[in-house]
Amino acid sequence: MPPSDARCGLYVKVFKPRDNPGGLDAMRARVQHEFDTLQRMQTVFHGRPSLGVVPPVACYPESLAIATEEVAGPTLLDYLPPRMAVWASRAARLEAAQVLSQCGTFLRMLHDVEPHGPMGTAADIASYVDVRLIRLEREGGPLFNSPWRSRVLAHIECLAQQLSADDLVPRLAHADLALANVLVSDDRIVVLDFAMARQALRLLDVTRLSLQLDLLAVKPHISGATVRHLQSALREGFEPGLSDAHPLYRLLTLLHRVNHLGTLTLKPARFPETLYNGAVARAHRRWIAAELDRGAGL
Repeated sequence: MPPSDARCGLYVKVFKPRDNPGGLDAMRARVQHEFDTLQRMQTVFHGRPSLGVVPPVACYPESLAIATEEVAGPTLLDYLPPRMAVWASRAARLEAAQVLSQCGTFLRMLHDVEPHGPMGTAADIASYVDVRLIRLEREGGPLFNSPWRSRVLAHIECLAQQLSADDLVPRLAHADLALANVLVSDDRIVVLDFAMARQALRLLDVTRLSLQLDLLAVKPHISGATVRHLQSALREGFEPGLSDAHPLYRLLTLLHRVNHLGTLTLKPARFPETLYNGAVARAHRRWIAAELDRGAGL
């Protein structure tokens, strides 16, 4: 499949071999999975000038490599902070909100790339989170004791009881959506890195991206009001009227925060990274405490 423009460059992504039960065969399958997913999405986003994925060119599973067309533009990680600063102009903030709305639309359309999976259960969610909670209780120190873990699980159970049947139907998700995986190329967004794409609950990607906007606000020059405005734009682009008070939205945000809190707490880091990690971990703990105090019925 040749590039759409013979003048464009190529980008070659080479996967690093990892120790896992499937060995190299599992890694080769992952390479093929990403390439096949990109090809399917090329069809879904054809004719959408404001949305896209990196165009796939060739796949080399034996070499753990994929070639795609190169797309120019900054990632959201570089693009957003200047437009979220307390001194940013209104025009810059509105421009950023439009980009986040496009991200929401992309994620909604991603759901239609393949048929929906079999319905999950609330118990699946609790089990997934509890694996992380058990490790935090065992290795994370006195802040993460047994009563704290029990309270988090009880809160998850209460939120799960409010989910609709539609909330539990998995859709295709990126499943690794980071600010560094979205390019802003002129007036369009281009999403990268679909190696972990899989069936998941419908708000998984939206809540993960929203949380990453929140984490930018840990930096003192980032405007909290702008963060909230961009989160709202993301939700509106995905589903008009979607609120951060939705039970599934709250539940998955809690899941992401527990995941990240576990990573920060249990993974060694060096100075000065420890300072930022400590600030983010404290932000997670404050949010989780406030969420538990809020109760599941609100």
